[in-house]
Amino acid sequence: MQIAVEAVEAVQEADSGPDLSVQKPSPRAKRRADNSRAIARQVRINAASGRSVEKPGRLRKQHAGNCGNPQCAMCGNPRVFFGEKTMQERRFDQPKLHTFEDEPPL
Repeated sequence: MQIAVEAVEAVQEADSGPDLSVQKPSPRAKRRADNSRAIARQVRINAASGRSVEKPGRLRKQHAGNCGNPQCAMCGNPRVFFGEKTMQERRFDQPKLHTFEDEPPL
């Protein structure tokens, strides 16, 4: 009986070591896998909308719905096409909600 207990303890000690069969991927491999996954996703989006992709690598850093033409109203600058103001211009045009005259004296 004692021999069986010692054998079980020896097996448990041997199994408690680090598992070297599963390795963490290198940063380069992860980056390549991420790029491939992003391209595949954008190609699926294009296929669902009925557009063909001549250069799928172009979709790595550009959204599939973006035609890349700055003269296009959907892809261009909204300030040019719709006359929208920047956030800074909107803040400047906003009426002053708080002035120093409204504060009570210390």
